Amino acid sequence: MVDQRLPIVDSDDGVWGDILRQYLMKEHYNDDTNNSINGGHKTVTIQAGTASAGTAPLKFTSGTLLSTPEAGAIEFLTDTLYFTDSTTRRQVVTDTGTHTLTNKTIDGDNNTLQDIALTSLKSDTSTALGVGSINLGHASDTTLTRSSAGVIAVEGKDVPRKHTATIGNGSSTSIAVTHSLGTQDVTWSIRDASTDEFVDCDVTSTSTTQITFDFDSAPATNSLKVVIIG
Repeated sequence: MVDQRLPIVDSDDGVWGDILRQYLMKEHYNDDTNNSINGGHKTVTIQAGTASAGTAPLKFTSGTLLSTPEAGAIEFLTDTLYFTDSTTRRQVVTDTGTHTLTNKTIDGDNNTLQDIALTSLKSDTSTALGVGSINLGHASDTTLTRSSAGVIAVEGKDVPRKHTATIGNGSSTSIAVTHSLGTQDVTWSIRDASTDEFVDCDVTSTSTTQITFDFDSAPATNSLKVVIIG
């Protein structure tokens, strides 16, 4: 085998062509015919860079994106890297900056999603929590599911929700409080707004959205604080 290098001027007599051919064919395609595809890269091997400026193994220059995406194209504009599959130019998600995912599914199977802030979560009939579940911790030791509209369950047990209100108008002895918790299985407490002492009265779980408090005398305006859990 000839030397793995470019030919040397005023040297390599008799083997100049062999050295150059071997050098070019290492990463360029050639089938030894008059073919338009000859000369194209068949493989690309990029040597490692160093810590010095200007020695990155591969560097893209920011430029205008193609007017019409082309399959297999890699493009760089400002701070964003793009890759085009068969028809669509797609933004490459990096580990910094803000990225908008539209109608995309994040598949975390056998992967870890870490330090992700979820905002403005959208619920619909096909993607609402409850169609699947969320596992917290190692393996599936803690599972969150959607048991019904507005209700999250941990390990099959519904998570209680709380409703608070301030009641009393100085005239009514029967006061209905709408809690909208979706259940009549509720617990409650009433305390004096000024002394924080608990107050007792007759209570009726009127419906899945309302509870009624009956007092011997009408509480003063906004004198009682109510907490309903269910």
